[in-house]
Amino acid sequence: MSAAAPSTSLVVCTYRRPALLCRLLESVVAQRDLPEDFEVLVVDNASGDDTAARVEAFADRLAVRCLHEARQGKSHALNTGLRAADGDLLLLTDDDVRLDPTWVAAFVSAARAAPDAWWFGGRVVPDWPDGAPPRWLADAGLGPLAGYFGQYDLGDEPRPYRADDPLPVGASMAVRRTLVEAIGGFRTDLGPRGEALGGTGDDTEFVGRAAAAGRGGRYVPAARCLHHVGRERLGFRSVWRYGLGKGANRHRMGLPGDASLTRVVEQAARGLVQALGGRTDRARICALNAGMALGHRRARRETR
Repeated sequence: MSAAAPSTSLVVCTYRRPALLCRLLESVVAQRDLPEDFEVLVVDNASGDDTAARVEAFADRLAVRCLHEARQGKSHALNTGLRAADGDLLLLTDDDVRLDPTWVAAFVSAARAAPDAWWFGGRVVPDWPDGAPPRWLADAGLGPLAGYFGQYDLGDEPRPYRADDPLPVGASMAVRRTLVEAIGGFRTDLGPRGEALGGTGDDTEFVGRAAAAGRGGRYVPAARCLHHVGRERLGFRSVWRYGLGKGANRHRMGLPGDASLTRVVEQAARGLVQALGGRTDRARICALNAGMALGHRRARRETR
């Protein structure tokens, strides 16, 4: 790779979150040291609202295009954006994050410095509604709930990914176009779909497929973003719904899981005990586990 920055495209998929999307785009406007040919593609996944008009309002400050994907599902939208993008380096993020001012530059610099890396993962930090984690969330509780709240952090040092590292998440990720050409796009049976939560699967499956094909990646901690945590996401119902989607996606990926009704009931009962004892962080973990078991069970029955 030459010393010149690779042509770069940012792909963002969105569904009925125009206010959060505008907040993200403002953070893109504030980026420092953007490549000259940098472009932004927003893929509206059949929102049916004013998303396109909101994106168009940024056209005087960003090289931005709004595409439409009628098939419901983030992976459909992602693949549409990847096909339309002009860049050699494809940056991926979500519509509910805010990017640090050097987010784009960090990925571009990493791609230029590590020509043997095919994909790159950045750091994601929860953006809590009151500026700090809720009091009920013990430090020990964030581990099982880290993915739910959007946390992804492998430390402060950039380095190649190791086999035992958790794979990067779609809120802060970059891939080379040549990787998409080599292994294909995102699996459309995985990932968020409309209002459904529990998107785990589309991004990890894609990167896992790349790693299995011998194409390694690099962790880029300077590519940091803040992931919005709405107040509604702190409740039990939201955790349960996320678990349903996550369990279903794990089944579709062929991953093991206890899908028995016994597991569902056992985790629900344990969660009630934890809640009565004041450990609502552990109670939410139980709600997540119960939802995953039921989601896995439902997906297994659908594929029989």
